[in-house]
Amino acid sequence: MVNPGQQVLDAETKLITHTIRIAAFNTATTLARGATRPLRVRQR
Repeated sequence: MVNPGQQVLDAETKLITHTIRIAAFNTATTLARGATRPLRVRQR
């Protein structure tokens, strides 16, 4: 038996999980790009 608000909670949990996974992927991608590129020296 499912509680009345359970389906909404499941949908919200899936959205939050998806958002965290995307953020983790973006962070890992950004760090990987930074590790493969030489550091740029800022000129004044």
